[in-house]
Amino acid sequence: MSFYKEDKEELLKLKKCLAKINVSVAHALDSDIEEILTIHRLKVPSLQEKSFTRQTRLSRFFQC
Repeated sequence: MSFYKEDKEELLKLKKCLAKINVSVAHALDSDIEEILTIHRLKVPSLQEKSFTRQTRLSRFFQC
């Protein structure tokens, strides 16, 4: 499986967890998934690090 598919699956899991807590946040993430994946795919270090650091923090906080 490509990193793109794996990363997209993880973001979709995060979206599912967020939807249980706040639907509008889940929709906001949904609209930004492709942008997040593009930044990751382009390997833009500072933006990528910030995005995935936030995602990791959110994932830990909202353990579903």
